[in-house]
Amino acid sequence: MNAQLAVKLFACDLMRPAMRLAPRGAIRLLTVLGGGRQNDTDWNALARSYRVFYDRSLRAAVIADLRDWGGRWHYYPGRYYDPLNQTIIRKYLTSGGVYIDIGANVGIHTLLASRVVGDQGRVYAFEPAPRTFAFLSAHLAMNGCKNVTAKQCALTDEAGVAELACPHDHLGTATLRRAPCEVGAYDKVVVATTTGDEVLGEIDLNLGSRSRVVVKIDVEGYEHRVVQGMRSFLSQSDRIVVSMEITPAWLIQAGSSKERLLAEMQALGYEAYVPRLIWRWGMFRPVMKLFPGVPEGFGQIDALFAKGTADLL
Repeated sequence: MNAQLAVKLFACDLMRPAMRLAPRGAIRLLTVLGGGRQNDTDWNALARSYRVFYDRSLRAAVIADLRDWGGRWHYYPGRYYDPLNQTIIRKYLTSGGVYIDIGANVGIHTLLASRVVGDQGRVYAFEPAPRTFAFLSAHLAMNGCKNVTAKQCALTDEAGVAELACPHDHLGTATLRRAPCEVGAYDKVVVATTTGDEVLGEIDLNLGSRSRVVVKIDVEGYEHRVVQGMRSFLSQSDRIVVSMEITPAWLIQAGSSKERLLAEMQALGYEAYVPRLIWRWGMFRPVMKLFPGVPEGFGQIDALFAKGTADLL
């Protein structure tokens, strides 16, 4: 370990208790201390990089790799850095509900959903990257998540095989797109692909009056292809809520566009909203508000889609 990394590691470890107590701003403090930059290659030299800790907000044990900026962003604050999807899970899922995690990464949202839906609910997680799926499987085993079905495959618009680019700097950005220059160094692996209609047909959508199916789609540009492969499933029920990351440039690289994706969801009967978190002083959990429609001119945004949306607001 070089001296520069040793200083960063010492500073981040020293301030970890403060970051764990801070309701907001922990990532900014982590960046000041030298652990928050996504393009920081110093951390690659860390020999013993894995940390296991308990995330109280998830009620789950988690493995973090400090060489991955996502691992540092989770380990030092002690809670996951994507509060929006966690808020969506807590707001729209209840005991007995169903969560479908497409692009599950290491399974953080899968873990939370597993706790929320309980023994009467089900969680389905799909992650194609071999190393990432190994983390996902370990998290499920460590936390005894018996209500989760995990499959190592990519959901798209056809069954077969495809080449997945797996970046070195972050497990969560593996992509089926032809890897653009911003991905940086990456490995290529061949993965199995299938469609949502093929693998989700067994799910019973006759849920209780308060239960929903929440589908999260975060697949680095292949979101429209995922939707095309699960049209039948998405048409089955008015109780389905879809949370989706939309990156216009990546959709174009995957052969689609933001406009085509939104038109597809509208044709399936879904209305689009942009969820925003409203933070207030002293609040550790924000309030989520929905704004109708999807704006123009954004680089990346999270959108929420649902039918009969009056009870979402």
